[in-house]
Amino acid sequence: MSHVRFSGPFRQSHLTDYETCPRLFYYAHVRQLEPESIHASRIIGQAAHATIKDIHTHQLTAESDIRRVFSQHFS
Repeated sequence: MSHVRFSGPFRQSHLTDYETCPRLFYYAHVRQLEPESIHASRIIGQAAHATIKDIHTHQLTAESDIRRVFSQHFS
């Protein structure tokens, strides 16, 4: 029998998932199954992280540019 293993990269959220429920970690990160539903906090978190990445990548400093990028990730 072959074993399916986690191939990384390993993030803090993976530890939280495993701590919450080892099966959650297995299904989400090892088997990479899509969840049946997505919690609002996950959508907000993904958009916030994407916004921060864009701010740093594009070296945005103007509030209008930051708001524009923020809005793009939430639409």
